[in-house]
Amino acid sequence: MRVLVLNVGSSSLKGSIVDTVDLTAVAKDEVSLGTDATLRKGMETTVRSLLSKLGVAPTLTLPRKRGREISVEAVGHRVVHGGTKFRSAVRVDDRVLKGIEALAEFAPLHNPVAVATIRAARAALPKVPQVAAFDTAFHATLSEEHIASTASGGSASMGYRSSGPRGVQPSCWADRRLSWPWSWPTSAAAAR
Repeated sequence: MRVLVLNVGSSSLKGSIVDTVDLTAVAKDEVSLGTDATLRKGMETTVRSLLSKLGVAPTLTLPRKRGREISVEAVGHRVVHGGTKFRSAVRVDDRVLKGIEALAEFAPLHNPVAVATIRAARAALPKVPQVAAFDTAFHATLSEEHIASTASGGSASMGYRSSGPRGVQPSCWADRRLSWPWSWPTSAAAAR
């Protein structure tokens, strides 16, 4: 089986076709999304361009290889934040996409671009199953005791959990600073 793996970040979209028998990369390529992928428009065109560079066939009905075209039987997407809802890889459907979108506030530079990429891949390869795997899934197995000890101040009681280095983006915290149950320092000196 050959799987197309799409890894969209804040500035690039990387693609690899992996043969699941021996885990070798059949093809790899990358497309720059500029310095801020959240400003990128036309993700469908970008994804189609990457698929073309990789030689991905547009349907499942082709033989394994025909000329330069390679068929893939599944697409895997890396998504940064799955919150507490997505604790393992899931097959993508409209409900899953809405769930990933709802978590955008926790990974504003990554989740919106991941959703746009998944939609574009579904449009380009409509008959190919798509699966999302989440960076935060690793941290979903943390004990409640560990979560409480790593969450800042009253944040655990507010429903936030530690999700690793990308768990909660600074802009998410900044947008909530006025509603927190403690006061913020007013200067860098006071923060020490």
